Amino acid sequence: MGKAYAVTDDIRSLRYWQAIVAFGHEAVENELAEPRWCEKHPEIVEALASSDEQAKRGILLPGDIVFEIAGREECAEDFYADPDGKRLYAVEREWRDRSGPESRGHVLIPNQEALLTYGAFCLFRASDKGIGYKGEQDTLRGR
Repeated sequence: MGKAYAVTDDIRSLRYWQAIVAFGHEAVENELAEPRWCEKHPEIVEALASSDEQAKRGILLPGDIVFEIAGREECAEDFYADPDGKRLYAVEREWRDRSGPESRGHVLIPNQEALLTYGAFCLFRASDKGIGYKGEQDTLRGR
């Protein structure tokens, strides 16, 4: 599928709210409840326990957490690549007609592989806007 990114690359991190859009609330919350994150990223877990929902939305989830979220069965969507491999589309698992995307030449890509190949922001855009582009990055991240 092309260039893959390392697990620690910034291209695989997302804001909390973006992860919810890309993978669904259940997948995000279930992964963040895993005890190993308390040891590995205590500052993230503590910040996510805040009652300030606006602050919580902006928390940047590191690539290792996002990678594990992407691998959860509870993810709300599956991702399909165009035949040329440049664009990614999200299809809700609940509504997916298995013959639909494949009949148009799209290829189902496991979520973790899609994350490594396309980048986290691409998956978010595919879920949020209907299409994401390989290697796409969040231009507002620093703001």
